[in-house]
Amino acid sequence: MRVRIRVAAAAAAVLLPLTAATAVAAPTPTPAPAPPKPAPTGPTSIVDVLGKGSPGGYLRDAQGRQVILRGFNTDGRVKVSDDCMPAYTAKDIAREHQDMGTNAVRLLMQWRCVEPQPGTYDNAYLDRVEKLVADYNAHGMTVLLDMHQDVYSVHATPGSDAGNGAPAWAVHMDGKPVPKKKQWWEYYVTPGVIRAFDNFWNKYGNHPELAEHYAKMWGHVASRFAHHRGVVGYDLMNEPYAGSSLPGTVEKGPLSDLYQKCVNEIRKTDKDSWVFLEATAFGTNFGRASELRRLTDPRPGAPKIGYAPHLYPLGSEGGLASASVPGAKGVVSLWQARVRDQARRLSPDNTTVPLILGEFGMDTTKSGSIGYLEHVLTKVGEMGAGALYYASDPGPWGPYEKDGTPRNLQKTMANCFVPVASGNIRYQKTTPTACTLQITTRPGTTQVYLPRGTFSAVTVSGATITGWDPRSRILSIQIPEGHEKLVTVTAGGTYKL
Repeated sequence: MRVRIRVAAAAAAVLLPLTAATAVAAPTPTPAPAPPKPAPTGPTSIVDVLGKGSPGGYLRDAQGRQVILRGFNTDGRVKVSDDCMPAYTAKDIAREHQDMGTNAVRLLMQWRCVEPQPGTYDNAYLDRVEKLVADYNAHGMTVLLDMHQDVYSVHATPGSDAGNGAPAWAVHMDGKPVPKKKQWWEYYVTPGVIRAFDNFWNKYGNHPELAEHYAKMWGHVASRFAHHRGVVGYDLMNEPYAGSSLPGTVEKGPLSDLYQKCVNEIRKTDKDSWVFLEATAFGTNFGRASELRRLTDPRPGAPKIGYAPHLYPLGSEGGLASASVPGAKGVVSLWQARVRDQARRLSPDNTTVPLILGEFGMDTTKSGSIGYLEHVLTKVGEMGAGALYYASDPGPWGPYEKDGTPRNLQKTMANCFVPVASGNIRYQKTTPTACTLQITTRPGTTQVYLPRGTFSAVTVSGATITGWDPRSRILSIQIPEGHEKLVTVTAGGTYKL
């Protein structure tokens, strides 16, 4: 049986009866105040709802409700600044959350700042990261810490800021050249950068210490955030590169080995945070099958290991014309199938592991870009996965212009969506004016984010409104229990918010 819940904006006129005229005019009666809206059912901050989350095939809270993370990556200043911190301020975070209802962030970090010298950790840097984490948490946003790299290291691309990530002492190019390139990604195929990655993977047996340092570095970071409720987990390495080896060879060999070392180090002090893996970027970002091995999680109980792929169809980063969108959608379908398969193979019971689309994005000035991004959000919704857009930088990729003016992406990312669902989400499609959810329900409250402006009043049929939080824009509803319930939320209605 399917139940449809429709939420629609409408204005209701209230007519006050006039009293009959008498010799002495009667005073105009004061209208009775509107009954107060019911308080929200439980917390609405995802930090309080989710915390570290419960183990299983999806991100879930302690009540077993499925949690969907939606937000951005921190801005790219992290990659080039000496202090490895983004330009984002607490004011920027507050605006983002208010405008778009984001509940998570992928916070970029740098190995070069965590471990500037071998075995020496910069705790002042981690203090700065922890302060930024607190700023995000204060606005209801949980944090995924990402150890970011592109082209291995700034020290691997002399005369260019194309590279970022590794400290100078971990860069071994063996005298190989790095010719100047026009595009940052072209540096990946230079001899020096290829050799730096080969040595990181210890291809020639000369640098086994690099993987050991990297894993212990993650262990140190985890010891700092193990008990931090507002850090949901760790993304172990951004877009690994295979160097001169085949991507699959590195994934099932040294990359999986590295991830296992990192998990082992993290679990020495942190038993509860999620650990998210990425495959090598080349190919998997546009549909190649990845070959990561299933890892062993030494924590007590069920494992907490997830998968955080990226999605960039070849040639799409400059934006898409409308004519190019059908081809890109085909790539997304292939990517979706391959991601689901990798998630199954990482799972201990061959079902799935939690999925977060760690990066997707493009120049949105082209005619087909926004339609493509809306399609991506729909396909991710079919997977019960989170989505973290790259990035929050102002300009043609971001939600705001450099002067703070909202861009077209802001409206797309401000979609009505379901961040907390009491059951298993089978499908979720979101737009700024409507969202559709297909769910097999269990007892509990489901939360719906309603963007400002579009939703000023709602009517709910087929479910009970159990609470409204005007600050977080979260509507709490109770859906009848059963299989494959269909919930449709559309702008317009009679229940004033």
